Amino acid sequence: MQNQALIFLTLSAILILSAASSVKVSVATNTGSATSDWSRVVLSAGSAVPPPRINPGMVFDPMDGYILLYGGWNNVSNYLSDSWIFSNDSWTQLNPSTNPGPRSDVSMAYDPGDGYVILYGGESSTGELNDSWSFQGGAWTRLLTTTTPPTREDASMVYDSADGYILLFGGANKAPSTNFHYYNDTWTYTAGRWTTMASTQAPTPRGAQRMAYDPATGYTVLFGGTTDYYSVNGGQSDTWKYQHGAWTQIFPSGSPDHRDNFGLAWDPAIAGALFYGGWDPAGTCGNEQNDTRIYRAESWRQLRPLNSPGERASFGMDYDPTRGAMILFGGQENLGASPEAGCGTPVFLNDTWQFSLTSTPINNPQNNPTLPSPPYLMYGIVGAVIAGGATVGTYGWRSRSNGSKKPVPEATKADLVCQKCGTILPEGSAFCGKCGQQIKPV
Repeated sequence: MQNQALIFLTLSAILILSAASSVKVSVATNTGSATSDWSRVVLSAGSAVPPPRINPGMVFDPMDGYILLYGGWNNVSNYLSDSWIFSNDSWTQLNPSTNPGPRSDVSMAYDPGDGYVILYGGESSTGELNDSWSFQGGAWTRLLTTTTPPTREDASMVYDSADGYILLFGGANKAPSTNFHYYNDTWTYTAGRWTTMASTQAPTPRGAQRMAYDPATGYTVLFGGTTDYYSVNGGQSDTWKYQHGAWTQIFPSGSPDHRDNFGLAWDPAIAGALFYGGWDPAGTCGNEQNDTRIYRAESWRQLRPLNSPGERASFGMDYDPTRGAMILFGGQENLGASPEAGCGTPVFLNDTWQFSLTSTPINNPQNNPTLPSPPYLMYGIVGAVIAGGATVGTYGWRSRSNGSKKPVPEATKADLVCQKCGTILPEGSAFCGKCGQQIKPV
């Protein structure tokens, strides 16, 4: 990233400026020769393990300093209502006096403006939901809002730091019939209020898409989803950006194929949004995927790490800045293929994985090329990420800048050339976005 810095700020330093003198600063070593890879997390001795599940809510809570996992579904206990935290290689179950109740397919994001994790909607045994809950200091609290989005599951939700609010899009609702109704409405949440946003254009109605806020470009990126859970024609592979209240379709090179229920979250260590796995509905029965990609500067790039969590969909995934790694938990793999199509046996998972920079480059032609990473500063408990001095950060704190507002440059240089038209392509490109020529991996 050519000496650009990723600067991590504490919430305490952001909220209480007088506390800045107590912040300890440590300088990490330059990992410019490091590669990135998946590895299974070896849990600490005695650590509990959440039961296997699909479609849980999972998000990093910077105020409390841990990954929060809530709910989900499995074929043993059905809808789950347990709360777990992941920190220091250990899972710990919380036992709050109240909780949102058994549900899966919830939407969760950290709301820095209000200082809590917000959970919205999901699916329960009685159908889709539209209640809102806050999680703060280990406790769940029902939020009584005057307006709320209609009931739904599988909506995508993220904090839009540039605009200063929680952004929610899409989702699905099968009530009052067995056929799903898919949404493409846009809602914002701030200061305890939901507000619907009118837009002249938006992605088509869909569910199980994913969004990530990109502090380098200052917009939220949305990819994929499905317009029909039970049809191979439902899978989507379009990419959109949301910026200052408007949706715009973009056409990045190297796009993944049709996908839903995948993972997508901003990873400051690689200065891009990390994409993993998900469900591809193509074929007779469809199948889970295990590809790792980066979205950066309106380009999708496939990586080829030596290891991976394997083919899976419907897992929880978010970046944990306290350990400098993307954390993935649970999900499902079908042994065979889609149970909806009458083939395959679903297997529910409860393993924990991380994607992080490794200390030693791996010289393997099947692995992704080296991903240079800059030196960075870590200030105590991580609360926000400022990329290249931009005024917006992963966890939403604005008005923090080192004076430079230059965009984050490419962390990985292009190393492929399209033989048909000569366009320079990023590593891992599947095809040339200019002429459509297929590119074979190196």
